[in-house]
Amino acid sequence: MHSRRAQLVAAPGDSYEKRMRLRLAALIVLAAQPALAEPLPLPRVDYVATGVLAGQGAVSIRHRQGKLRLEIDAVGLPQKISGLIDLERRRLTMMVPVPGVKAAMETGLPEDGGFGAAALEGKRIGSAVVAQEPCDLWETPTPRAEATMITCITPDGINLRTELVRAGERQPVLEIRTLAREPQDPALFALPADVRVMKAPAGLQALPGLAPPPLRPSQP
Repeated sequence: MHSRRAQLVAAPGDSYEKRMRLRLAALIVLAAQPALAEPLPLPRVDYVATGVLAGQGAVSIRHRQGKLRLEIDAVGLPQKISGLIDLERRRLTMMVPVPGVKAAMETGLPEDGGFGAAALEGKRIGSAVVAQEPCDLWETPTPRAEATMITCITPDGINLRTELVRAGERQPVLEIRTLAREPQDPALFALPADVRVMKAPAGLQALPGLAPPPLRPSQP
């Protein structure tokens, strides 16, 4: 690679035409190289957003200083559940949805990125507009070799849409419908002092929507 790059560097005294040919050749070489993984942008502003999980459950997301608060009204659950995500520590704390119980469960974020907040690295593959906001498309791997995640993230780090992709078919994980960048109350991102925090059992998916939906059977 180094010798090839050296051949594309103009030498003193080269003609203008030769220099332009070398620059064009260098651009072609760079364009042909595979995209390298980059850290996914994380939110840098306070905001509140509402959207849909897996095409059916409703979700409200708030962000302040690296922490997310989620309120989820998932199909099939008797009541709303809430959780806090620390993006730097990669920890999720979920309030136990049992009346009269002041407890919460803490666990790590899913390895496959879930709705996008947990993913660490990805490749920028394009751009789109979601909820009237421009965003960059990021492709991230999952533990399932046959599937990837496509997440659309704004320049200031807000995840607007996440989809699971397999064999060209896209399955919705999260889609934001409304977004407002506005200051958030710090009290919303802390547990009440009388809430007891417990470690979640191994393998428990603490909040619906944080893990991708089950893969649909592939077509024969």
